[in-house]
Amino acid sequence: MKKLIFIIVLLVSSLQISAQTAPVQNFTTEELEVNTAVIKFFDALSALDADKLKLQVTKDFMLLEEGEVWNTDSLSTYFEPMKKLNITRLNTFKFIKTVITNQTAWTAYFNRADMKRAEQKMAKEWLESAVLTKEGGIWKIKLLHSTTLKAKGK
Repeated sequence: MKKLIFIIVLLVSSLQISAQTAPVQNFTTEELEVNTAVIKFFDALSALDADKLKLQVTKDFMLLEEGEVWNTDSLSTYFEPMKKLNITRLNTFKFIKTVITNQTAWTAYFNRADMKRAEQKMAKEWLESAVLTKEGGIWKIKLLHSTTLKAKGK
């Protein structure tokens, strides 16, 4: 019964997530929790909300992207000037694989961000992986690695 209630809560809460996901593959309930933690991270990133972002990551969180090393503080510093640009961002995910071993998990996925500022639209795609740990019963991202995908033919 508890498992059924949890699944219903998870499904209802996923309806409120601003990110969109590709059709769900055959993931277990716990693998879906890991994937949802990644989605919530990007929802906070899209909203430029440092407080919500910190809820999704470990204290020693590290992001590796475009040859740079980021942490929660450097991301938060980046948020303030971005807020003035009034950019909207919608992420779409296609999870490839999620693996859980005890209190550690990793997931690999494609991420597409459709962004808009005034009438200007832009899309960017990445192949990403994340390592998560379970803290207090909640999956949190410890490491995220991002590789930008170039448009085919370029």
